[in-house]
Parts: sequence; structure tokens; C-alpha cells
Amino acid sequence: MFSASWLGSIALASGQLVVVQPVQAQKTPNVSIEVDRQSGTCPDTVGLWILPLSVVGAVEYTVVPNILPFTDSSKLSGFDRKAANYEATLNSQYASCVGQAESRSAKKFDRFTFRFEGGKLYFRAELIPDDINSDFPTYTRITYASVVTKRPYLIWRESEQQP
Repeated sequence: MFSASWLGSIALASGQLVVVQPVQAQKTPNVSIEVDRQSGTCPDTVGLWILPLSVVGAVEYTVVPNILPFTDSSKLSGFDRKAANYEATLNSQYASCVGQAESRSAKKFDRFTFRFEGGKLYFRAELIPDDINSDFPTYTRITYASVVTKRPYLIWRESEQQP
């Protein structure tokens, strides 16, 4: 008999059967971005959980910024298939912060920007334009954006076929 941790589990995603590898819950984010402080009291870093899930012909990424250590509330201010914008109120300890943090993935498909100013944190997730003229075209799109447990939460998809 094989153990579930070796085989993973089977799930249905976007109408296709996929094998899902078990992921252990991470208490700390797997990505850390340094905050470039201009003035005030700012956090040293902003953490993100970026969790990939391979599906047939695509990869879906779940992105959750860990903003709870320095914010009181968060809201989705808008999104489309290439960008999502969030706004959060900084808690009293960091309300004076003026600074920014930016990360671009090694694959250059996404960019995450955090801007601290005016007692607020502005978070933007942005995907690159589709690369349709290369030998291996790549299409990206945000498929879900919301706020979950007071944190921004989004899912974006990278595929070889046009959605």
C-alpha cells in the first residue's frame, strides 16, 4: 500500500483530472520582500505566500501577502485579468510609514508592489502582457481576487493556451 504523502491526491480542476501533491501548511511566508523606507516607522520586510499548483497545461499560483502584522483591515479596490489592487489601513505602530517594496518573479511573469503612505498600505499584483509571438507562447490571467481573513488573496494562471 502506498502512502497518501507519496501519491498525493486526485482532484478535479477546471474540468480536468489532476494529481495534487500535498502541501504542508506554512506558518511563515515563503517569499520575503525588503521594505525601502523613506520616513516613519516601517516594517523591515513584507512576506508573501506564493503557492503553485500544476494542472494539465497550466500552473495556478495562489498569492497571499502577510500584511496582518502591520494592518488593521484590507479591501479589494479592483481587479481585471492582468492586475489586482488592494488597500489596507496601517495599524498605529506603522501609520507613519512612507516606503515601498517590490518583487518581480524570476520568471518575470508577475510583479508585486507594496506602497506605504498616508496611513495606508497599497498592494498591487500585476501580470506581464501575454507573450503570443514566441515559439512557446505564454498566457497569464488573474482568475480570482478577494480578501480572506483580512488578507489580500488572489489566484493567477499561467498557461500555454489562450483562455
